[in-house]
Amino acid sequence: MENYIKCPYNGEYFKPKRSNQKYASKYNRIAFHNKQYRKSRFPLERVNQKLYKNFNIISDLIGDDNEVIVSNDYLKGRKYDFNYMTHIHIENNKTYFGLYDFVFTKVDESTMKFLKKWIQLN
Repeated sequence: MENYIKCPYNGEYFKPKRSNQKYASKYNRIAFHNKQYRKSRFPLERVNQKLYKNFNIISDLIGDDNEVIVSNDYLKGRKYDFNYMTHIHIENNKTYFGLYDFVFTKVDESTMKFLKKWIQLN
């Protein structure tokens, strides 16, 4: 097999038309890189879906208001996942957990307070 190389995507042997050609065709090259991209993004996709779902729940609850107080049971009923957040904000010795444009904190053991992030946290 003189001057033949193996395509990294499908393993087929081919004779390259250029000295730096690695793939048997441009379709193999594109498919190879798409597969690599999907493989690297898959672990993040599951987390992003949960964050997005939580964001939609809170966005629906707050609407045009600046804050809302909601029971944990109601959030669990809407399938809110308390394990996912995007950031932590500490102000006036109080810890707020962030979810994109919102922050939230515990009012008591069974209630959460959600605020729009850009308002003053007092």
